[in-house]
Amino acid sequence: MKGLFAQWKQARQTRLKLRWVEPELTRGEWQVSAGVAYCPKDGVHPDAYQKRLLRSAGQGHAGRKRGLQAGGAAGTCDTLIARSDWTLLVDRERRWMLRVTDRPGQVDRLLRHAQWLARSYPCPEIHQATVEIPGAFAVRESFVDGVPVRDADEAQWDPVYRQLLASCEHHVEHCEGCFDLDRVWSEVRRWNLPGWLRRALDQYETGVEHVLREAPLLECHGDCHNGNVFVRPDGRVVLIDLERVQPLPFFYDALSLLRGTAPVNAALRTNYLRGDYDPEMASLWHSAGREWCPEHRVASLLSMALAHAFRPQFASAASHKRRDKFVGASEKLRSALRVD
Repeated sequence: MKGLFAQWKQARQTRLKLRWVEPELTRGEWQVSAGVAYCPKDGVHPDAYQKRLLRSAGQGHAGRKRGLQAGGAAGTCDTLIARSDWTLLVDRERRWMLRVTDRPGQVDRLLRHAQWLARSYPCPEIHQATVEIPGAFAVRESFVDGVPVRDADEAQWDPVYRQLLASCEHHVEHCEGCFDLDRVWSEVRRWNLPGWLRRALDQYETGVEHVLREAPLLECHGDCHNGNVFVRPDGRVVLIDLERVQPLPFFYDALSLLRGTAPVNAALRTNYLRGDYDPEMASLWHSAGREWCPEHRVASLLSMALAHAFRPQFASAASHKRRDKFVGASEKLRSALRVD
């Protein structure tokens, strides 16, 4: 029941956003399904892109009974994705998308992030845009054709990850500052953790010390999960959603795709644990002025989970919130931590 109420609440917010951004929408009957809204080109069925969005959101076909008339005279966007901080509008010809917000600071920040990350990572082109939506600020972003790596063919998973590692190695030349492990330990040791996780910390403490002690910090993408790493039809990788850039240990982006329970995460994690990526990891660590130790593969994953809990966006949160972030991140790695 709680899940159904959350979906209803999200759908209500999506309808409100539809009315707000209406001048940029194509005219027609719009279907709303939780955080996704779309206008079918044939008036009934979502196209392949819209179906993928619905599957990713776990919603399926919204159904015509939830439709409502919307759209402006000159609007060209037929898909809306509601986020907490942005509203995404996708051009019906799949040439570009608009990211719309009512906070101008977000636009400035995203433009800086895009410029910064484009030095090292393949990213969409992003430019400031003018829209007809009252009180809105926006950027126009080139549309990324292809699929997130979680939906890509299994044969593409390994090549995609190696491409990502190459970009991460290039990016480490921008490191600045060091990770404060003493501050982290002083808080972590006070936490009431699940037994398996406390045992993992005890077992891999030496490795975590090696990995995180004065680890160089880097303004990372910060959100390289299996939905933000895209595979284009020609096999090239593109990173989307550039909003989370922040200083994190230099290896954070490189290891983030190993955290998760989807088949792609589990397969890449298995490859990593048996040493398939040791040459790339050694090169990445060397570029950051560090030494890669294969015996600390598991400790490196645990270190990434710790870094996640102490990322800057959680700095002002209560300590138990950081604890919950650490437990949640570690749960997605539990099979790799090799503790009972």
